[in-house]
Amino acid sequence: LQSAAQEHQHSGDLGTVTFPVACNAEAQARMNRAVAMQHSFWFQEARKTFESVVAADPKCGIADWGVALTHIGNPMAGGATGQAQALGWEAAQKAVQIGAQSERDRGYIDAAVALYRDYDKVDNRTRMRAYEAALKSIVDKNPQDTEAKILHGIMMVANAPPTDLTFAQQKKAAELLTALYVKQPRHPGLAHYI
Repeated sequence: LQSAAQEHQHSGDLGTVTFPVACNAEAQARMNRAVAMQHSFWFQEARKTFESVVAADPKCGIADWGVALTHIGNPMAGGATGQAQALGWEAAQKAVQIGAQSERDRGYIDAAVALYRDYDKVDNRTRMRAYEAALKSIVDKNPQDTEAKILHGIMMVANAPPTDLTFAQQKKAAELLTALYVKQPRHPGLAHYI
């Protein structure tokens, strides 16, 4: 898989991520670690950790949003390819099947569905824009959701029109991410993304 080549080697310190979910305490701790791994481009280990969230709380469907997300790899590289798309869709469908325990969690699951729906018929760029719009919807409904803002900012850059030499979307995302970095300097993804 493309994502395996992009993974970085990591020690135990992944920084600090708070990704609140409507699941039990053990699932919450695992979810925070999995999201930190995802931000650190440690995709295979993040996938295993997201999968362990469901072991800790079988009703925690948002964990499979995370599994689906690991299959996209680095969004700046254009999105999932080949079998990763089918695996992402499978994870998104599993998330829907398990369900969400909060409206916010449901928003993330819906975003995963938007990212992979019709992967065999619709190009990555179109689906990545749908994912970006779904993340924006989460931000609009949950303005305090830092992770939604970060993920939305990433997708703003990934989906920026290559013909826009003013780099308007990239600048807007950089402004957003820089402000978040000032507040969360130990976040494992913000420095990467900026």
